[in-house]
Amino acid sequence: MSDQAVLTPEAHEQSSEMDVAGEGAHTLHAAIPQNQDISMSKTEQDIVEIIGLDEEHHDRAIQRYDHARRREIVDELLQGTGRDRVLDLGCSNGSWYPFLKAQGFAELHGVELSEHRAQIARQRGYEVFNGHGQDTPFPDNHFDVVVNQEVLVHVLQEEDRKAMIAEAKRVLKPGGVYICSIASAVAQRRRFFINRITGYGLLSWIKPRLVGRQGREQFQDLTEFTRYWDLKDVRAYLSSIDLTVVDAVGHTYFFGDLSANFPAFQRLLDRVLGRRCPDAATVVYLKCTK
Repeated sequence: MSDQAVLTPEAHEQSSEMDVAGEGAHTLHAAIPQNQDISMSKTEQDIVEIIGLDEEHHDRAIQRYDHARRREIVDELLQGTGRDRVLDLGCSNGSWYPFLKAQGFAELHGVELSEHRAQIARQRGYEVFNGHGQDTPFPDNHFDVVVNQEVLVHVLQEEDRKAMIAEAKRVLKPGGVYICSIASAVAQRRRFFINRITGYGLLSWIKPRLVGRQGREQFQDLTEFTRYWDLKDVRAYLSSIDLTVVDAVGHTYFFGDLSANFPAFQRLLDRVLGRRCPDAATVVYLKCTK
């Protein structure tokens, strides 16, 4: 996950260059205490048409790198997995279908909360269940692989994130692989600190179109629609439901404008730090076995 400016769904879906999976997470929500802030009572059902959209204040080059690197990571994590059935849990408009099809899977299924995006995913080739990712119609022990990326970041209640992961485990075959991504709370705390001491990036003074006032406001607004998770807490929960983490890869290490606007530098950081200190990255990919 990266910090993302809010686009209209139409603008997002009409741009093949900025096509990303993971829009639309899928859960129900639990009751919220009366004295809790109202924003914390929201679920992804309240924001389904705006979550998971792409950045518009960064250069296209960094967007292209981000999309390509995510596919490189998933390709690495898929090594050695069965190729009978795969479930894209949070398939959005099906932008990952060509990639997963090229991996050799015989059956490709998706789950998507948004009816509009589910229909697009069907047109691209997925068999799609339009509903919540914590309550799917699939039988137990059914899939070789469940991919759940760029979704948990927009599941606003922690109990719902856990319920979605538990559902992924239920439908996964024994020995199957669950691949998910989370937005690192460690990295977000560091990024917030860097932004505070640099005035939200030194280059914003020189090149305000990259961030500027509008970009700051969009980022602040979008934090209402994202949730960050400490890797140690995720690992603890996965272990508690008997999912074993066998690999963790960090993606996007934020060092102010230098990494935000120069893909070559970001690639170097990802390659050097990806498996050495994954929780310091903005996004962490996890490969788990059942």
